[in-house]
Amino acid sequence: MSQPTTRTAYPMDEGVRSRAMRLAIWQGVLETIGGWMIGGWFLNYFAMELGARGTMMGLVLAVGNVVGILRLFAPYFVNRSNNRKGVWLCAIVASRIISIGFPLLAFPQFRPAGIDPVWLLVGILCSTTIANAVSAIAWLSWYADIVPEAIWGRYFGRRNIYTAVAVAVVTIFGGWAVDAYTRAHPEAKFFAYALIYGVGIAFNIAAIFPMLLVPNLPLREAPPNRSLWQDIRAPFKDANFRRYALFHCWLMLGSGIPHASFQLYVKEYLGLGLLAVGTFQLTNQIFSVWGFRVFGGLTDRYGNKPFIILGLIGAALGPFFWIPSEAPPPALAVAVTAGGPPGWVRDLMASFHGIEYFGWIYAAYVVWGLGWAGVNLGKQNLMLKVAPQENNVAYIAAAEGLGGVCLAIFQVLGGMWLEGLLKADFSWQVGALKLNAYHLFFLASFVGRSSAALWVFGIREPGASTIRQVLTRQKPKESPELEPAPAGGPAAPG
Repeated sequence: MSQPTTRTAYPMDEGVRSRAMRLAIWQGVLETIGGWMIGGWFLNYFAMELGARGTMMGLVLAVGNVVGILRLFAPYFVNRSNNRKGVWLCAIVASRIISIGFPLLAFPQFRPAGIDPVWLLVGILCSTTIANAVSAIAWLSWYADIVPEAIWGRYFGRRNIYTAVAVAVVTIFGGWAVDAYTRAHPEAKFFAYALIYGVGIAFNIAAIFPMLLVPNLPLREAPPNRSLWQDIRAPFKDANFRRYALFHCWLMLGSGIPHASFQLYVKEYLGLGLLAVGTFQLTNQIFSVWGFRVFGGLTDRYGNKPFIILGLIGAALGPFFWIPSEAPPPALAVAVTAGGPPGWVRDLMASFHGIEYFGWIYAAYVVWGLGWAGVNLGKQNLMLKVAPQENNVAYIAAAEGLGGVCLAIFQVLGGMWLEGLLKADFSWQVGALKLNAYHLFFLASFVGRSSAALWVFGIREPGASTIRQVLTRQKPKESPELEPAPAGGPAAPG
């Protein structure tokens, strides 16, 4: 199935469209704050406090993506109801209700007796992920029509800038708060996580309200009366989508295998707290903001493929900066934390003891911030261009579901492999450099991510420039123009 070069904007009042786009930015900021307080590094550290290691840590990281395959059912609900806003709302409310289990898990009295709390965490993650996956597909399909295709790069880049700032603030202040509380009250460290989760749920609930003011848009074309299996199979009949899916799955290989190693390396090997992790994320988000700002306009002008490829080069180089990092000597940690100024200054000093031993990681987050900005923005917009404009739900669900399952499989396999190598006390001498099990996974990350760029070349994106044209600032030979909405088109439904 080939997609037309010329695509039309969804007919709706421009004032309503602009308002909807502004509201989605606020929704994105609130939801990102809540999501990072419930997930991200806070969730990973919480899982490790509950006892997750090696294989179990890989499972915690992977479980959300495993059950994410159920997002393939999203087109069934959207096409049968022809109500993307309604599907989004039902799924997101279900997710918020289930997420109350996260803070309750921090208190032993609320856990069923005889069940490993890590397995309870996995169960809650499964349930919330299914609901979030369905809501995300309905939302992206909905907003791919609200936002004109000609400005997808600039708009979603701008939205990502605001959410990146939110991530930076949350990880810094949230990390400092958890570290400070757990140092002062080590016996009550789980209460700090419960508080973080409670605040995160409040932000997630607040994120629902802006979207209630956005009009629902029916699908451009009446959904065909076909079975669920036909909905699932439809994208895979498209050769261009299959090429995109191959690239996406290969990228998940390079990201999934080493995922657990990065998480455990920071906490278990380097012994860093959440405040230090917050500064890593701050560095990452600062350069992500710059990357989204630059790549947003460039992807609209030159297409998405060249910036996915260039971004993957940066994303692949990041792990090399992890290899020189080492855990600070214990004596140094004691010297810094014993005494000194009180309060937050002392907490900050304690989080950065021995920074000369792990400071290289900041350089990794610089190249990751820039590289992943190009990859993530371009990948999403390329997926939307590969999908048919009249009904993109099945394509979005297939791409995200397949990629999520691949990521999950590789996360679990990576966790099992890492656990085996750590138990065997693996080491590899390369000249004067001695590599351990973690370093081996960092190198695997480079190979997987860099080689993913090769699969991008086969994906057809009408009007996209070559890398040479981008570097020499040449306009693409074929530039897809977005036709205006027909005059006197139907008003946006409420």
